[in-house]
Amino acid sequence: MRARERELTCAAAAGDPLAFEELLSPYMQRAYAYALRYTGDPTLAEDVCQEAFLKAFRGIGGFAGNSAFSTWLFRIIYTTFVDHTRRPKLVSMEHPEGADEPLETQAMALDRFLGELRQQERDEWLLAGVFQLPPDLRTVVVLRDLQGLSYEEIAAITGELEGTVKSRLSRARERLRRILTGSLQTAPR
Repeated sequence: MRARERELTCAAAAGDPLAFEELLSPYMQRAYAYALRYTGDPTLAEDVCQEAFLKAFRGIGGFAGNSAFSTWLFRIIYTTFVDHTRRPKLVSMEHPEGADEPLETQAMALDRFLGELRQQERDEWLLAGVFQLPPDLRTVVVLRDLQGLSYEEIAAITGELEGTVKSRLSRARERLRRILTGSLQTAPR
């Protein structure tokens, strides 16, 4: 952990909200994009982020610094998302609310990030395929292929072994390939 990050972590653990805000600030946009890719719903992504940020603030004293702050934070976002999927009122992940919205609508909320995401014409098609993956497979695809995290970081976030992450990613990519080529039937809604 970098010295400044360690200093901010200690101040935040002592109850300094400004230190926590400074610590969190570089990751806010990336965290929102990460949550949006899981949920497909800008409102739900905001809810997940807000809840995760609050959990992080309350639990900062338990952050031991054994990993990067970003890994710890993204693990909290991941578990918060998993908690949301277990709630009965959550829209089915087979076809999340907001998935049919044009990327231009979502781009207003994400500005530059989705501008980059829209660089290729097929991104909307690719994301629609990703949303058809079961949550455990979607997780590794989002973290590795869309967020660019290492296998080690993904293992830390999901609590799985690196070998499991690699295996799951291989299965996810193959299933996504079949979805995108139309050879995999989607489950009825």
